[in-house]
Amino acid sequence: MTAISSPAASCDLINWRFLRVVLQDIGSPLGLQIVRCLLYHALERQDIDRQGGNMINQDTIVLLKRVPLFSRLSDRGLKAILKSATDKEFKAGTKIVSEGDTGVGFYLILSGAAEVRRGEERLAKLGEGAFFGEMSLLDGAPRSADVIATEDTRCLVLSPWAMKGLIAAYPEVALGMLEELARRLRETDRALS
Repeated sequence: MTAISSPAASCDLINWRFLRVVLQDIGSPLGLQIVRCLLYHALERQDIDRQGGNMINQDTIVLLKRVPLFSRLSDRGLKAILKSATDKEFKAGTKIVSEGDTGVGFYLILSGAAEVRRGEERLAKLGEGAFFGEMSLLDGAPRSADVIATEDTRCLVLSPWAMKGLIAAYPEVALGMLEELARRLRETDRALS
């Protein structure tokens, strides 16, 4: 096996096995805690997600910076979002969320396209950088419309509890949400008048 590319986290399969043996042989909880802490920080320095083993993609960070909800966040805050989120892919024609379902996530389109529908009526077309599901995060109400992938689509998905944790750690996300909801409300108001 080859080593991971950067010297700061110079672990190869042999070192990982050795680390596993060290973790099993440590007799004290404090020793185990120290090893875990050192490993976590070595991986964090390399932007390696400890759960998925994925490298945080710089293109995704750039996309997050363009989303109004996250535009005020530092790179550290954006990386926290990526570490809290899951990456989901949807084939063209797949219903991403269904009207009436309990809202269990905030979705950001990383690539592809989708449309928002209520019955046969198309309410909106969404592309890269568009997001949906923020209303149900706030009020827990059921989804107000279907969102259907119109082409193969990749989304970043944040659960309600992950989003609430991010809002607690980064209050500027809540401010971004309020501004975006106000913008959408004004848009709806103009359309109705």
